[in-house]
Amino acid sequence: MSYFDTFIVLTLLEDIFKGAKDLATSPETAGCFWGIVVGLIVVLSTALLLVSIVG
Repeated sequence: MSYFDTFIVLTLLEDIFKGAKDLATSPETAGCFWGIVVGLIVVLSTALLLVSIVG
């Protein structure tokens, strides 16, 4: 991976995290954003629990 590729990846990550921060702090979108985050945590935790029980 060249320095240019690393720069592009870091720039994209910065844009993604800036967008996430804007969604999380905006009064219009904060409820939906945090609902999705909590939903993902619940789904992933349930999947991990099932895998640990079955596996």
